[in-house]
Amino acid sequence: MTDNQVTAVSRIHALPEVQAEVERALLKLVQQAQAEAGCIEFDLHRALDDSCQFWISECWADQEALDRHLAQPRLKAWLRESKRLVAEPIQITLGRRISRSV
Repeated sequence: MTDNQVTAVSRIHALPEVQAEVERALLKLVQQAQAEAGCIEFDLHRALDDSCQFWISECWADQEALDRHLAQPRLKAWLRESKRLVAEPIQITLGRRISRSV
């Protein structure tokens, strides 16, 4: 772990009628992101109490790697498309990891 790493947590609340579509799209994004340079971790989660609630936890080598990811045309296209698929705007929080499990 280095001080330059950047963590992002995204919260996505899918509309119930398109939940499966959102899950498929997110799984594809995860697979693509995991292959990007500078991606340390990129995991998709679903809430136990709400099958429409997803979140992505990401760790990038540095801000530049995250910026390259955010500039990807496929991600920009997904963010545009997601507006019709989500119950509320996607929430993204950036931070730095301060501890890690062993």
